[in-house]
Amino acid sequence: MSAASEAGSFTEREQALAALARPLSGAGLELGPGHQPFAELPPGCTVRFVDRYRSWYADRLFPELGREEGFIGVDLRLDLDRKGLGPVGSATEDFVVASHVVEHVANPLRLIAESYRVLDKGGRLLILVPDRHRTFDSGRVPTPLSHVVDEYRSTVARVDLGHVREFLSHTGELVTGGGTLDRLRRQRQLRWHRRRSIHAHCWDEPSFFELIDWLVRHDGHAWALDDLLPPDAYPGSHEFGYLLRRCAPIATDPVAQAEQLAAARACMLSATSS
Repeated sequence: MSAASEAGSFTEREQALAALARPLSGAGLELGPGHQPFAELPPGCTVRFVDRYRSWYADRLFPELGREEGFIGVDLRLDLDRKGLGPVGSATEDFVVASHVVEHVANPLRLIAESYRVLDKGGRLLILVPDRHRTFDSGRVPTPLSHVVDEYRSTVARVDLGHVREFLSHTGELVTGGGTLDRLRRQRQLRWHRRRSIHAHCWDEPSFFELIDWLVRHDGHAWALDDLLPPDAYPGSHEFGYLLRRCAPIATDPVAQAEQLAAARACMLSATSS
């Protein structure tokens, strides 16, 4: 049984995530665990936490969480936007978990590409993404693939303040006004929220899958889709996700690789709707 085939029968988020993570084993990384690390890893898995801030500084950035929900300590302190997973050796990890982090980074394709690099053959990437239709991103325009590709090719390493401005405008929090004091307050607000990390990008499941497809077609990735978590996997779901496996490439035919991946996705989505 898989998370895709069981979708709709889960009564709790934890059940759905545990089903998606069921094939994971060995030692791996969790990227951006924040104050809520992924808790549904199978028994026997060991994980190292990767994040850009020390826990005490992250606590200062998010005082509204309180002490009870404080940020956890990290094993590798890395700015994924600037350094990627630089010190992590290639083909060294059995799995990578990226739960609700790809939407925060400046360069989403690079995060996936770095995950691919550090995975050993047969290693898996579990990636969870908020569904823009079911979160406070509702009403925002999905980030176009062309924009994300431009960021990747330009090696963007910092969230543009324009992304922060757009996010705060959508949530109604952006300081307005044309006076000098207003402009200063707005600049401080934009810099503060860039440090806090907002949803720089947003997608639904079809638009996010385009990123994986592009990396297979244009960047040499060989992914197999082991499982899929559809947006309606459990009551009140606000996310979707994939369990991707680094596999052997189909000779030198990225189109065939992409078509195989797309066919697996279509089959799993069909199973969830039947």
